[in-house]
Amino acid sequence: MNNIIKYFFSQELGLSAEQADYLACLFSKSCLPKGKLVVGEGERWNKAMFIDSGLLRFFYSTGEGKEYNKGFFFDQDFIWPVTPSAQSEPSLFSIETLSSTVVYMSDFHELRSHLKVLGAWEAFALPYVEKLVEQKFKREYDFLVLDAQTRFYQLTQRFGERIDKIPDYHLASYLGITNVALSRIRKRLTAQDVWLTN
Repeated sequence: MNNIIKYFFSQELGLSAEQADYLACLFSKSCLPKGKLVVGEGERWNKAMFIDSGLLRFFYSTGEGKEYNKGFFFDQDFIWPVTPSAQSEPSLFSIETLSSTVVYMSDFHELRSHLKVLGAWEAFALPYVEKLVEQKFKREYDFLVLDAQTRFYQLTQRFGERIDKIPDYHLASYLGITNVALSRIRKRLTAQDVWLTN
């Protein structure tokens, strides 16, 4: 029995123990090594994933082999193809582990069907849709208005100590700067004693 999944559905959605047990049985545990490509660009992303421990990144790739990080997901994050296009079309981005990662996976469409039967789909999906929209607008604002140092500082406040798990070159890509520029920002913040996670 996937007790961590059962706890999520009972606590977050207010489902009965029996209903939570039923949903938990849809998930299987996977232990993934660092550097494992979970979803490749052009593949169908058809899994809901709960991260028990570890770190995942979402990233875009160009034809020239350049990669641009879209987001990072940590312990206790629940990820799934939120948008209709992500649910029905080949993925525009890839998902990769940045450390040894333990995830619980379920077929997304099967999970959605069972949640709808239980009358719990909206309660499950709406917070994630709202979070996605909020993050999209915040990221757009940050790139248009804030300088790189402020963007990095805010990221340290958002991620806390977890930011230390992300290699600098991946952070730099996410922030839209070079690794050298990120190193300089770190040095400035250290010199100003603005460091870094509270």
